[in-house]
Amino acid sequence: LPHDVEITVAYDSSDFIKKAISQVVNVGLTGAVLAVIILFLFLRSLKSTLIISLAIPISIISTFILLYFSNLTLNMMTMGGLALGVGMLVDNAIVVLENIFRHHQLGEEAPLAADYGANEVSNAITASTLTTIAVFLPVVYVTGIAGELFKTMGLTITFSLLMSLFVALTLIPMLSSRLMKNEHKIIISSSENNIRNNFFLSQSGSLFNFVKKEYGSLIKWSLRHRGIVVIGAIIIFIVSLSLIPIVGTEFMPSVDQGMFNIDISLPVGTNLAVTEEVIRTVEGIASEIPEVRDVFSIVGGGGMGMGQSSSSGGTIMVTLVDQSERERTTKEIITELRNKVGEFPDTTIYFGEQGVSLLAGSPLSLKITGDSLSELEYIANTVISILSEIEGVYDLQSSIEEVLPELHIDIDREKANLYGLTAGQIATTIQNSLLGKVAGYYLEEGEQYDITVKLARGNVEQISELENLVISSAYGLQVPLKEVAAVKTGAGPQAINRENQQRQVTVTGNVSGRVLGEVIQDAQRQLAALALPEGYHYTFSGEYEQMTESFSDLFFALILSIVLVFMIIAAQFESLLFPFAVLFSIPFALIGVIIALLIAHTSLNILVLLGFIMLAGIVVNNAIVLIDYINQLRRRGIERNESVVEAGETRLRPILMTALTTILAMVPMALGIGEGAELRAPLAVAIIGGLTSSTFLTLIIVPIFYTYLDDLAKKLHLQF
Repeated sequence: LPHDVEITVAYDSSDFIKKAISQVVNVGLTGAVLAVIILFLFLRSLKSTLIISLAIPISIISTFILLYFSNLTLNMMTMGGLALGVGMLVDNAIVVLENIFRHHQLGEEAPLAADYGANEVSNAITASTLTTIAVFLPVVYVTGIAGELFKTMGLTITFSLLMSLFVALTLIPMLSSRLMKNEHKIIISSSENNIRNNFFLSQSGSLFNFVKKEYGSLIKWSLRHRGIVVIGAIIIFIVSLSLIPIVGTEFMPSVDQGMFNIDISLPVGTNLAVTEEVIRTVEGIASEIPEVRDVFSIVGGGGMGMGQSSSSGGTIMVTLVDQSERERTTKEIITELRNKVGEFPDTTIYFGEQGVSLLAGSPLSLKITGDSLSELEYIANTVISILSEIEGVYDLQSSIEEVLPELHIDIDREKANLYGLTAGQIATTIQNSLLGKVAGYYLEEGEQYDITVKLARGNVEQISELENLVISSAYGLQVPLKEVAAVKTGAGPQAINRENQQRQVTVTGNVSGRVLGEVIQDAQRQLAALALPEGYHYTFSGEYEQMTESFSDLFFALILSIVLVFMIIAAQFESLLFPFAVLFSIPFALIGVIIALLIAHTSLNILVLLGFIMLAGIVVNNAIVLIDYINQLRRRGIERNESVVEAGETRLRPILMTALTTILAMVPMALGIGEGAELRAPLAVAIIGGLTSSTFLTLIIVPIFYTYLDDLAKKLHLQF
């Protein structure tokens, strides 16, 4: 290279990808540490905590093996699936170990306690694991970006949960039988002598005993006042549903990659020097912003290899410093720059944030169809005028604005007929003269070359040259083009798009400061008064179209997931009635989801819906374990309400442990820190909120619904 030439990288998406994956690993490790801490506070024993904690690394390492054979790479979705599932990996181990120690406390020898304890809950944890996995099966019916996200993440979580189930039923009983030999006290109920000098452990034990006592009183009161509790829960559910409009909807949250483009267009035919002057002015304004690291420009081009080159346009690519080095988001910086740049005469400036590659189309996009291009252009300009008045809408432009200079040739058909010429002959002559016509070929060293005949320069620099083009008529006359046609300069669209055999013009724009769903609602209200000529229609497309299609697919997947969960629970309970007691925990999980979204200022998007579908398989797990134990107690001859109370108190510890480990393991992800956090946080927020509310409901509402269904079973003469 010459000494004054330097090569620098203008765009490298791998930097963002590496940082995003690194952040996923960090939040996963942090979540695992938090889960282990919760285990230790509940178990109050290093031995038992170590036994359960082994489920995490063993399950993850085994998952990597299955990912390899499934040809899946380590990316944001697979690593995100592991980070989401890290808290759930210990759930099965917790239930098994807690039950083993309970048997050991009753005086059974360690090997027998491990055998009986694992067998007693094996069916329940297998069913609960299968319900979690089952929600990922309907992904085959989900199309688009939602299907791609769900499929990869679903396989990762499925592999890890299957491995955790295998560990819980094999490794955990074996280690428990070895570590509990010659012991006659339950490890998780360590004596006061072991914990009296540790304030936190003693306080955690006292706190749990207090919670257990209060829960026992609460469940007894709830069983005596079932109607009041159920009505109260239904009222809370209805109120939470009314809050959905406040949450707002959008397709996907914008991912802050720290890059954005500025597309600049001047009138067609503008001199390249004038275009460069405008671009350099905008460059200078952008460079003054402290968060800007690099500014890269293409003058007289379509921008990064996209679009058609023109002297009247160009693109500026702005790269910001890392997120850790700035406080403002890319959108906030774009807003400041947009205000600073203002407006240039006869210049269109469009700001576009570098987003997720899976997204297609602008945030706000509207397709207008009809027959006449001039009418479509008028409607598009009217739509732009209306949409520009809506708060949060910026950078509106129409596809028909992208024009190129061209020559229009209007043939006088009467004169042409007098000379014996047709429109087809005239068009063919012009085409052959400008583009050339193959008149023959020649051979040279075995290679054949075409001989093309056309005008000397191959193009027309002046209209007079084209007007004097001679056309041979059928009468043997040599007729100049200007005798039979008028040649005029003009401009036309770069492309004429069609949909369903109708011409189409697209109006696009950016949305900032508001969620897409709110903007679309405002746009629909404003455009409702727009009177379109007959045969002309408009529809919203882009991200809104993707959002509606994905929401519809995910809703269908949710219904199918619930059906699959019902089938698994019915097989576990050998009943078609009592699975409904478990399924009642799913809709009530929505209460926590909505409240969590409001607290986290997160919109309802496809990631939140993916989280709720996952909740359909997660929230039923504790209910399965609880009701399964209620049925076991009743088979031993214990009265129903007494069985409900005893099962609740007995399963309180593992239910709280599994819920808290899952919730706290997702807290680092829900905080939304670091690159790519926008794709991780909504999922975690939804699961944390839903699991929090459903855990409480599992302990109170599910037993009540169980008693109602038991009353119904007695009336129908069914056996529980």
